[in-house]
Amino acid sequence: MGNVFVNLPVPAAPGIGAPVLVTGISPDKTVVLEGPGGIAPSLSGANGILVLEASEDAVHYAPFLTLDLLQDPRVPPFTVVAAWMRVRRASGFGGNVILGLGGESTTSNLYAAIVVPPNDTGPATNVSALGVRKTVVVSGQYDGVLVIEGAVDAGATYDPLLTCDSHNSGVYVFNGAWQFMRVRRVGSLVGSPSIAVGGHPIGGSGAAGVNSCILFFSGTHSIPGPNGIVPDPCIHYFANGYFEQRDDPWDFCLPAAGTLSDLRVCSLSNGCDGTTTVHILTGVTPTVQTVTIPPGTTGVFITAGAGVAYALNDTLSLRLLTTSDTGENQLIFTATAVYTIS
Repeated sequence: MGNVFVNLPVPAAPGIGAPVLVTGISPDKTVVLEGPGGIAPSLSGANGILVLEASEDAVHYAPFLTLDLLQDPRVPPFTVVAAWMRVRRASGFGGNVILGLGGESTTSNLYAAIVVPPNDTGPATNVSALGVRKTVVVSGQYDGVLVIEGAVDAGATYDPLLTCDSHNSGVYVFNGAWQFMRVRRVGSLVGSPSIAVGGHPIGGSGAAGVNSCILFFSGTHSIPGPNGIVPDPCIHYFANGYFEQRDDPWDFCLPAAGTLSDLRVCSLSNGCDGTTTVHILTGVTPTVQTVTIPPGTTGVFITAGAGVAYALNDTLSLRLLTTSDTGENQLIFTATAVYTIS
């Protein structure tokens, strides 16, 4: 297999650099940090702290490596299975800092979302295809403890694999093969963290078209009744009868062409007295990927629609529509879909 080299944009002042798609790079990665002309950043006048962040969906990021520009710029190789990476400049200034990322090319990386329950134990996620080398990305603010569990006996018994403490977003790397993984919440239930896992078979290169990532959609779907729509910053789409209001900031612009499949909606709390339908939109056109949630029902629902191909820079979002038009009801949900890179 050949090697792949990309540059991760570094902000010249505190802020966040543009994300870079890295699904085609194997878990073992090398970072080279340089100033202008190839000299050490400290000699170029650059200073401050850089934080490398990883994501499986280009929406939820967690930190995994911190670099001090005034210290030794040599960075040891590291292992992480990520779909996207970006650089956050936590402090300092100085332009023309180059952060290069390299590794073997691969088409074997795979990704899955683990639903975080509102309390107690969440639904199982099938991770049997993810290989042995795994990376778990935990993002978001929350109280209490998240215990990630794994099973190898078709989900009959689970053992704890990883414990994440309160307010702790991070990237966790380990080896292991499990059929299913799930999350158990312990203690406080405040906050709505997101969890995704990436995997890669040891020694695997895979077949063309296998690279994939996870797209997350989550929030509260409100039905305020006939008197109007009450926006909520976490909502993708509102519906009151057949009226819709688009929430543009949640639209996701695809950074690569590919195919979307396996839309899964987890209804965490459902006060709706009518049936709710959820499906993917591309621009303003609905696709065949639709999930139907009966009135007042919670649990995981999976689309019956086939995979849909999309082009670079296509915009995806969720559309929610309910038959209910009275009362002030809510559907609290998370939704994920697998996006396979062409």
